[in-house]
Amino acid sequence: MDPLEELIKEVHNNPIVKKCTFANNFLNSAANIFQRDGYGGLELFLQERKSRDSLKEQVEALFVVSKMMRKYPIVKQKRGYGRLLIKSLISTNK
Repeated sequence: MDPLEELIKEVHNNPIVKKCTFANNFLNSAANIFQRDGYGGLELFLQERKSRDSLKEQVEALFVVSKMMRKYPIVKQKRGYGRLLIKSLISTNK
């Protein structure tokens, strides 16, 4: 299994991520910010959204995902992979 496959499996099997119901707009915004601005931009976006009660669960889950993604250099090298991974979280709702 290649590193990207490992990351996808790790993220989608994480209990915090699995129990979260993600909003499509929230994931799209987070994914686009990550691709454009990297981890720093994503962290700022999440910090700002953390104050909203309706988003707390989603923010917590994305902080977990961000921490997992940092372990895989391929995501830093090709941010588009991180963007797609974040957007794929909508499928965990089903």
